[in-house]
Amino acid sequence: MNKLSCRSIFLAAALAGVAGAPTGATPPPFTITSLAKTGNSVIGTSSTINSGTIFPPYGGRGFFNVAVNNSGSWLLDTDTQWNHNLGSTTHESILRTQGAQGPFTPYILQGTQGFLSVPTPTSVAMSFIQMSMNNAGNAAFAMTWAPDDFSPTAGSGVFFNTNKVIFLAGDVVLASGLAPGTVWNAPDAATRLSLNDSSQLLVVSMVTEGGVNRRAAIVLQLDASGNVLGRTLIAKEGGPVAAGPSTWTTIAGGPHASAMNNSGVVVFSGTTSVGVDGIYSTASAGGFVAVAGGPSPDAGVPWGSLVGSSLDVNNPGIVAFKGTTGNGSGTYTESTPDAGEVMDSEDHTFGNGPLNLIIGNLLNDQDADFFRITVTDPNTCSATTVPDPGSGFPGAAFDTVLSLVADPGESGVGSTPGGRTQCDNVSPTVLQSTITGSGGKTRVGGSYFLAISTPKSRVGKVIWHYATNTNQVMDGWYADPSAVAFNAGRVYWPDPSAATIRSATTAGVVQPDLAAPSVVGQIAIDSVAGKIYWSDLNPGRIRRSNLDGTLVEDVIPSSGVAPSNSTGTLYGDGCTGLTLDTVHGKLYWTRSIYGEINVANLDGSSPARIRWDSHFGNDNFPATIAISDTFAPGSIAIDTSAGTAGKIFYTNTVFNRIERCDLGGTGRATVVPNVAASAIAIDNTAGKMYWTSTSAGKIQRANLNGTGIEDVALSPFPFAITLDVAGGFVYWTNTIDRVVRRASIAGSFPAAASDVVFIGPDTGERAPDGPSRSYQGYINGWTRFGAPGATLLPYQIKLTGATFQFSRTIVAKGNQKVAAVGDPVPGVANSVITQIASSSGPIKLSDRGDVMWTGNFYP
Repeated sequence: MNKLSCRSIFLAAALAGVAGAPTGATPPPFTITSLAKTGNSVIGTSSTINSGTIFPPYGGRGFFNVAVNNSGSWLLDTDTQWNHNLGSTTHESILRTQGAQGPFTPYILQGTQGFLSVPTPTSVAMSFIQMSMNNAGNAAFAMTWAPDDFSPTAGSGVFFNTNKVIFLAGDVVLASGLAPGTVWNAPDAATRLSLNDSSQLLVVSMVTEGGVNRRAAIVLQLDASGNVLGRTLIAKEGGPVAAGPSTWTTIAGGPHASAMNNSGVVVFSGTTSVGVDGIYSTASAGGFVAVAGGPSPDAGVPWGSLVGSSLDVNNPGIVAFKGTTGNGSGTYTESTPDAGEVMDSEDHTFGNGPLNLIIGNLLNDQDADFFRITVTDPNTCSATTVPDPGSGFPGAAFDTVLSLVADPGESGVGSTPGGRTQCDNVSPTVLQSTITGSGGKTRVGGSYFLAISTPKSRVGKVIWHYATNTNQVMDGWYADPSAVAFNAGRVYWPDPSAATIRSATTAGVVQPDLAAPSVVGQIAIDSVAGKIYWSDLNPGRIRRSNLDGTLVEDVIPSSGVAPSNSTGTLYGDGCTGLTLDTVHGKLYWTRSIYGEINVANLDGSSPARIRWDSHFGNDNFPATIAISDTFAPGSIAIDTSAGTAGKIFYTNTVFNRIERCDLGGTGRATVVPNVAASAIAIDNTAGKMYWTSTSAGKIQRANLNGTGIEDVALSPFPFAITLDVAGGFVYWTNTIDRVVRRASIAGSFPAAASDVVFIGPDTGERAPDGPSRSYQGYINGWTRFGAPGATLLPYQIKLTGATFQFSRTIVAKGNQKVAAVGDPVPGVANSVITQIASSSGPIKLSDRGDVMWTGNFYP
């Protein structure tokens, strides 16, 4: 299975030594002192810890929460399975260990009597919301409860250990600063508990005051048994900020949005009536330790909204928190030394606000750079390298190619038309590129890969090649011209980007287009019947029409046909080679990915498999042919000189050779080894085969037995090939210069090459012939042409309707950066941090100054 990207959850620590951090002992080497895992038994019960990755009855929801103190004792909120062999239901449970290596023992089990002694001896816990434990081993829990395990109703509240109710929902809150009659609301997912070593319990939760629901931060002073000795209101929504006169508009809730240290310093975030948005500490002289709009560790970039940020405070009073920066300049600069050029190694853009500009360099004219962006507005989405001196935009001074491809891992890409688009030249006179996301080519919030290259590098897509049992990189866009054929003084070529077949005389006079109603790849001509055949990309099929474009019909429909000599269905999609044997009235086509050579009558009747050498169908034909993992037929040609005992010749571009087999599929043999043949044609009269070698820049030929190899012509980037035997010429295409060329096959070699017709520059956007409309496969390679230049090519890409892939968030300790999205992960090569502490992810700060956090990175 193709893996498009790799994220890893990790825990990072910024250790002591950073300015302002208290000193402390060097931590010991990493060791595991306690381990909770699926299948652990719970002592004294028949239950085990469930997995969060498989379904009940043998799986469950995994782990929910954990609390640990300095002695190594810890509480674990998890899902447990009781008597799963008997099919019983799962239970959420609080498990406890005593000491660093203590076993798991049940502390509070969901729906089970005998664990809570309050409010009554029969009370049971129903679900757990929040918990905190101090170094004395005491714990506070926010939970729902019921009078007994059969009660249809439940209440909620905060408990001290298992034997003391601190308060229940609906209890009156007796604290100065709260109106008489104020009551606690039921704790919920936004409730925060923090129990320190001074037996102070911070509760950030909702209360009802004067009929108004508002969040409040209240510290309850407890005794050793959990009795409430006093209550101190720290802040409430609608109440004063410190001594006033501004008031709190909002106070953030959440499992990690507030904290308290052993000295009773409380830290939380919120907004005020005068528009301050920030993180507040009761120990800070100015109250706020960071505010939106204030300086962030990114020079010149302010903090964005900080409400709800995960945070912590240690005993010296230092605050660590996660914050999102405000909008920057909208510019992303290519990573050093070079942006990646395929999926999984691309530059992950990070920042906040619109992404307006990407700045980078191609190392040479064969380099390519890949960037991940997010589309915010398909109607205005665009990217361009066209210079605009009037606005101060340099763009690019070289011939660029821009490609925009949807992340194939995203849901809906397969059913969304236009998951990709590409542009080489804007017009015949503008060599730079402009692409847009309008017309349904992009999706709101869609993740896209934006690539920049020159025409000397063509993007490739990785396809699972069933016949060779390997991943293979194939051209991501059809080449223009993708094929060539000759008939009666005219050359024909398909133009996939325009969904048509074009032609010109040998004098270069362009003729009216043959309007093929879909994208075309391979073509072949029956000069006797006056028919032209072509393969469609989408839907996959083989079609034909008269040479004037009339009487279009399916020969092999997209639904496929039943073969006359084997099981399964024959299809025309993925056609890599197409040829005709008009002597015997046969059509042959290849499907390299599936390891197939197929045949049918010219009207499509009597279809049959000649050879099927593929793992895909778990079958092969004939039955005597063993699957070889090397059968990858591309361009195909038929030798009819031997009559019914003829041969099928084909290129094997995966293994760089020309092969042949009998018309029945047997007798497979290599004819020309170690040759990168792109396309092949046969002169039956002279007993010669011709082929193009795009990489070598040659048109070559040999005898049909592979002997007598000679260079027919030297020409850069030859691709498709055809013969005019009667006229004594070989024709080929060049997909970089976009020309059809020819050379004589009657004189001495290498023959001089001449242009027949210049097809014109590749102008405008081209979406129809991309890596298929459903975009199967993912970009993981490039095809290079010629030799690389030695000049650095600077560029700027101007964008609209897009934003960065990842939001720029920073873990800060005071005003110092600990880590940020976009930073490399120490010790992990080619890594970049992509997320820091999700909305429910913790930030933890030790007294020594260690900052710990969870996040994601791309390795």
